[in-house]
Amino acid sequence: MESLILQRMRIDRTRTWGRVLLIGGALWLVLSGLLIAADPSDISGFAFLGLTIGWIVVGFGQLAKHRAAVAAFETEHGADAGTQQPVRMPSRARGRSES
Repeated sequence: MESLILQRMRIDRTRTWGRVLLIGGALWLVLSGLLIAADPSDISGFAFLGLTIGWIVVGFGQLAKHRAAVAAFETEHGADAGTQQPVRMPSRARGRSES
């Protein structure tokens, strides 16, 4: 069985993938608009627009899937389950030799 940390990391990958798809979709949307504006009779601009809409829909779906998975995970294990606190390294005195 996976540890709680690994489970949360797996769930967070869906959020990351959704964000990547949304950012990529936004960039492709701009490029599709430029292609359509440059030559409206060219079909490739509309094909890229369709692909862009698909990416954006899947991106929003991944974000919704992440929210549902986090809610189920936190209901089962608690609100802070699987979160890691940053490690603080002890500060060393500078200029002091350790001999």
